[in-house]
Amino acid sequence: MLKLGLNTCLAYASAVTGILASLCSQNAVAQTSNESDASWAGMRTSLLPMRPPVSQDAQWIVRSVFSAFAATDAVPVLDASGNWKHYAPTGGRNNGLEQAYFDLSATRSGWEVATTLRSDILISASRGAVDLVHAYKQKLKLPDGSNLGVATRETGLTLAGLRVAHTWSFELAPRQSLQVTGALTALSVQSVQRWDVRGRAGYTKADGYSLDARVLRQNSQKRFSGYGMNHPDGFGYTADLGVMWTPSDDSFVNISAVDLFSRASFSGVATQNAKASTSTKSTDAQGYVEYKPLITGRYSSQRVALRLNPKLGISGGVRVDWLGSGTQLGARLEHVANINIPSLWTVMPLTDGFSLQLEAETRFHSFGIGLLHRYGSLMLRTRSLNLGRSESLGVQAAVNVSF
Repeated sequence: MLKLGLNTCLAYASAVTGILASLCSQNAVAQTSNESDASWAGMRTSLLPMRPPVSQDAQWIVRSVFSAFAATDAVPVLDASGNWKHYAPTGGRNNGLEQAYFDLSATRSGWEVATTLRSDILISASRGAVDLVHAYKQKLKLPDGSNLGVATRETGLTLAGLRVAHTWSFELAPRQSLQVTGALTALSVQSVQRWDVRGRAGYTKADGYSLDARVLRQNSQKRFSGYGMNHPDGFGYTADLGVMWTPSDDSFVNISAVDLFSRASFSGVATQNAKASTSTKSTDAQGYVEYKPLITGRYSSQRVALRLNPKLGISGGVRVDWLGSGTQLGARLEHVANINIPSLWTVMPLTDGFSLQLEAETRFHSFGIGLLHRYGSLMLRTRSLNLGRSESLGVQAAVNVSF
């Protein structure tokens, strides 16, 4: 599911961004929008989707954005499906997320129309669950007398949609304003996948391994024992809200709620609801434990209805010329599910219309570096320069054309 959603976003982003980049090079009279010079230009580098104001420029502005951020607590992102050699779990819940999207939008005079493609994945697992998986992948024995609580939940969605947004601007005082933005997106749900596993696992030298768990598995891209539709249909909607206060030309405070109100439903989803039990001492020829659980339960085809996890954010920034003319400093706090991501960022003007963007977040400990220009931007994120050892990776690229 993760690979499908991300690869689809990448394919669309590569094609459309290439076309817009070509237009930029051919359009000698293209103008930058006023948002590129605003004090909140650096806010667009958020890790989660955010609802900024729509440009009030009277020109048409076409913008394409590709953004992807993936992070895990226990293992490097690129080793999530590997052997978990570099394992460093947290003491409590271990979370993972992927937020990837591609937007192609056109704005004018406070109105926006856009097409979007998204992949939203959230994973939450108990320490016992990740310890059990690590021991299996590394062919390790659990300590004698181990009794682990196993609980994990994964929800993944791939969505396509058409969005309409509008920003209302209110002048509160000279050089002080309030902007309220609302957005509504009609969604086509491309795929849905859900896992929910809860139970206990243990190990003793005398009896070997034991596992008892309840399993709920739903996947719109598969069929279980003939259940599930080959091409299930999914529809939905989502509504966003953003409020920006600019107390001066050099500062801003923005509150954003993406997927504040939403609903997505999918018919004909293959579903397994079962109980898994095993007790074994056996290992296979490669040394992996042969759990081979006894599974009792039932398969069915079900309608899945769910609400998208709201992505909440509050950010602020200020211009600080004493660090260099036009330099901006800011802070941001983002929230989704049970994950809070605090960040600090700065934008520093360079030469020839370029600006340097730097950012650091303290939840997954990633840092980002990028370039901003009137025609677009690029930012790369990682926790480690050794990408194979990094628990967080991200990229964001944008191309702007105005006419």
